[in-house]
Amino acid sequence: MRVWKPGPGGEKLGLHLSRTVGDAIATEVGVTSEPAATKVALEAGDRCLIVASSGVWKVFSPADAVEVVLQHGDADAAAEAIVVEARKRWDELWQGANTTVAVVVFASP
Repeated sequence: MRVWKPGPGGEKLGLHLSRTVGDAIATEVGVTSEPAATKVALEAGDRCLIVASSGVWKVFSPADAVEVVLQHGDADAAAEAIVVEARKRWDELWQGANTTVAVVVFASP
């Protein structure tokens, strides 16, 4: 998504949201640097943690991302596979997005 602010002469100035946090002008149109955080308790069967940008979640379901991690087992290989597949899916949609992912694979009990 982009944040838009009317500029002089009627043109619109747009900044990609991920690049506007902390930008003083962007705060005038609702961008904030206040984080949103959720606390989640891990359960015994949890196998991995996937933290990703919207470029992943707009083209992957959480179940699909977990399946990729389970197929690879290794966090680095899984993260790379998710990014490669997400970019492929974005190319098919003729769009682009910030595609970033971090994967943590938990040790088996």
